[in-house]
Amino acid sequence: METAPDTPPEGDWAEQLRQIAGSMRRGMLAHRDGARLMATLTVPGDAAVTAFQRLVDQLRRAGATPDAAVVGVDTVICYVNGFTIEEQARGGAPGERRDKGFAAGLELIVHGIAARLLASANDP
Repeated sequence: METAPDTPPEGDWAEQLRQIAGSMRRGMLAHRDGARLMATLTVPGDAAVTAFQRLVDQLRRAGATPDAAVVGVDTVICYVNGFTIEEQARGGAPGERRDKGFAAGLELIVHGIAARLLASANDP
């Protein structure tokens, strides 16, 4: 499966979330039942831990509290796993419609994180 790159993806926190989420999905789709396998891992590998921490750090720099940053990244990872499990369970090959559906759902999460960051920035 694809692993996290040695260097972080380009862009702000939102773009990095999108890039890593897409990379995770492609890696899982490249293997039969890849998403189901990933969902059962109890100890993530070094690359996964590094990618997770990079994203948490990005959200922290953007103004998220430590807890909110972890919840945001974990939500994205759970979304990717869940979407991809459903995708593989249906047995269909990835296509433009599924790619668009995945991207649209991911955008809902990204916009929710952005709204939370904005609300936190406006709190006295």
